[in-house]
Amino acid sequence: MQTQVMVQFFLYGGLDDQSLSRLLTCRDTVSATAGVLLRIVHYTCHSGEFCDLLAVPLMDVNSSSTPTPGTVRRLLDFLREKFRENCAMDDCPVLCTALFVLCFLACLNVANRRMILADENFFEDMRSYICCSNFGKRFVYNAGEPLMYFTSWVKDESSFGSIMTVRESIKRLFRDILTENLFLEDSYQFMLRTLVGNEDNRELVLLEFPDTVARLVKLLVSSGDFSLLAEVTGTLGNLSFRKEDVQRQVRETPGVISKLLSILAWELPSYLQCNASRLLDTVTDCQETMKAVLEVPDTVTRFVKLLVNSGDDDLLDNVARILANLSLDNPDVQHQVGGAPGVIAKLLTVLSSGNSPDLQMFSIKSEELPG
Repeated sequence: MQTQVMVQFFLYGGLDDQSLSRLLTCRDTVSATAGVLLRIVHYTCHSGEFCDLLAVPLMDVNSSSTPTPGTVRRLLDFLREKFRENCAMDDCPVLCTALFVLCFLACLNVANRRMILADENFFEDMRSYICCSNFGKRFVYNAGEPLMYFTSWVKDESSFGSIMTVRESIKRLFRDILTENLFLEDSYQFMLRTLVGNEDNRELVLLEFPDTVARLVKLLVSSGDFSLLAEVTGTLGNLSFRKEDVQRQVRETPGVISKLLSILAWELPSYLQCNASRLLDTVTDCQETMKAVLEVPDTVTRFVKLLVNSGDDDLLDNVARILANLSLDNPDVQHQVGGAPGVIAKLLTVLSSGNSPDLQMFSIKSEELPG
């Protein structure tokens, strides 16, 4: 009852920050009350106080509470104005939350999505802000997810009259990221990795910027920066997904396999090892590469150590697939894996946990291993 009173008060009056915080912890009541979503968005537009707290009820709202198109327009105008102002770094949370809200509204229905994608100036202003602003990198780090959604929608050319214009803006964004000045920045690598997570953008990069893979591989072999290596391996993993020509280019470049193995040989951050193992798993699915991997001393021992010691499900999945490939029709590797201390116990633990399906499959197959 108290929550409903607070909701009504919010709809017709106002709340201080403390009351608003209490109100937004009651997500079900807020989301189920007609008009609350629209009121929250309007409140944030008027006050300029976008924050994660205000976006909480947006995640649970149902389609019956869809705001009017005027709300989408106000958000577009708000963001465009901020982009053109080249606003200060302190405004980054405001921009990011506003973009998340806009992205959510676009997910609710096609009409909102069409209105956003038809706004050519919005995409161009955002591109200019990202590439030219002193604060664009911070925005990229925090707003990568909604940016990926927006670019994934730019694929149905028949749906939107100005779709090619929007696509050109995205191409210009790629081009700016891939210039010599920005290519070494790990934050722009994050932007690139996020964008090429979408298949259409992956095709766009490979067609429009054919030297991208070679440049990324060069960075992979030569760099010692953990953050940059994490983004490079993640980007190459996305680009090589279902692309045999890219996989071949990566694995045939001298130094790549040994660099990936060296990343996995040390106790480095799990996000780096996860991306590196995913890329290695992608490019080792052929006899020639598996032979090259096994020629590196202690390779199987390294992977077994990761398998036994790691608690990261994604990393474990990748390592399990690599070990499965390496042990295929190879009795020596099978004996080494099956006889290593802790392997059977770890596989049994995974089977009983219900997590990590790829590793579970490897665990089941491993019942035939010695030991």
